Amino acid sequence: MKASRQLISDCLYLLIKLLVTADKRGGPPDVLNALSQSTNMEDDRQILSIAQDIIHCNTKGRVKLPKHTSLAMCVHHLTSSKRLIKLLNIMGHCVSYDEMRAVNTSIAEEVLAQVEAFGTVIPTNIKPGAFVQIAADNNDLKKKTLDGNNTTHATTMVIYQNKMFGPDPPPTTVQQRAKWRSLQATGTVYEIEECPVRGRRPAVTDHVGSVDMEWYKDTNDEMRTACHTDFIWALLRLCPKKFGEAVVAEVMDKQVIPSWAGFNAILYPKMPKVSNIGYCPMVDGSSNEYSTIYTVLKHAQKISTAMGQADTVLTFDLVIYSKAKEIQWRFPNEFSNVVVRMGGFHIALNFLSLLGKKYADSGLEDLLIESGVYAAGSTSALMKGKSYNRGIRAHKLCLEVFFRLTWNAFIAWYESQEKRIPEEPVLCRIVDCVQMVENNKENACDSVRKIEADLTELMSPFGVFKSENQARSKLFTF
Repeated sequence: MKASRQLISDCLYLLIKLLVTADKRGGPPDVLNALSQSTNMEDDRQILSIAQDIIHCNTKGRVKLPKHTSLAMCVHHLTSSKRLIKLLNIMGHCVSYDEMRAVNTSIAEEVLAQVEAFGTVIPTNIKPGAFVQIAADNNDLKKKTLDGNNTTHATTMVIYQNKMFGPDPPPTTVQQRAKWRSLQATGTVYEIEECPVRGRRPAVTDHVGSVDMEWYKDTNDEMRTACHTDFIWALLRLCPKKFGEAVVAEVMDKQVIPSWAGFNAILYPKMPKVSNIGYCPMVDGSSNEYSTIYTVLKHAQKISTAMGQADTVLTFDLVIYSKAKEIQWRFPNEFSNVVVRMGGFHIALNFLSLLGKKYADSGLEDLLIESGVYAAGSTSALMKGKSYNRGIRAHKLCLEVFFRLTWNAFIAWYESQEKRIPEEPVLCRIVDCVQMVENNKENACDSVRKIEADLTELMSPFGVFKSENQARSKLFTF
């Protein structure tokens, strides 16, 4: 849509916009401010579609527009019907069948030219200058057949790059032959390279102690901020009416604080930077084969080199990651500048599995079943880390339940202490923050940051309470 808008003049866009949105806005059209007024995605798509049809009809198809070219390619990809493309072309909705084939041939020749220039394929929307990282995964087509034959096991690489500030640089193109409808060159884009990974696996003892464990302690700012935010969320959900001798009567009966995910979405409403995503051609090889993974690693290095990047960052799922690490250990000098990492989804699944193993016989599984949260089969699966959504929900519920039990024990411990803190202001700040999150979500983040500073006096005795009980009871620590 962005490319289409750049090809359409403001006068034509304004005319179609006034015709499409006049009845929806009501009243006489504001011609002077029509260009600056925003439109929703559906209206903007209709405006651009009608404007491109007008230009296509006016120029007798001489001007090639994104809608008419991409629609023909999409229809051919989905139906492989020459007659359907001809009918759409007669009605003025897409280019002719021969022009569509010429475009496909031009794209294929550009891919082959990139292979000759860089030794690999780099999508046209990926430009040098910004950091790139690559992800690869299996792409199995027609996997479930009756006899197991006629299946396609391929591997796909995807390139991610943050959008650069300022206008996009012009695309890099190669010299091509005009209006050729068939591809004359032969050969494959990716040649599968053999990878002799045999014998015993490399020893992993050399890597013991190489990880800085200080990062995982709660001494860094990121971990401390996350723990404080979780504490505030659980406290706002609880919204206690009484603390010590202070009582607040304005506490709402209904729950107005959203769940953990919704609460963090309110605190951080801004989306991260938009990324450019480039799709590479499929590698004709199964992702379970060492040779295919070795080929992916080599081409990822070539892509990073072409982008002027010294290091190569690759993301895999758990199965491919383990084999890629074996290859990297086997050839340390060849892949010294390669960072192989596991995707965030599979990291979370591993953590869920570890939590399930740690609390296997603690009664957590029985708690989820007897409380009616999950059935027995679902609970068994999420404890093994095989169900992400259910596992995350179960542990978030347990987090809130255990916090409330801990809070009740803290209140009993606090009443026996001589040193007290101002109690009524603490409850009033909690109630004010709850009302702010409910009624003014735009300023909820500032309110939470303010209450975090105000609750410092409360967090200190709560930390002392946990430390004393952890030193006294291993069960409390568990």
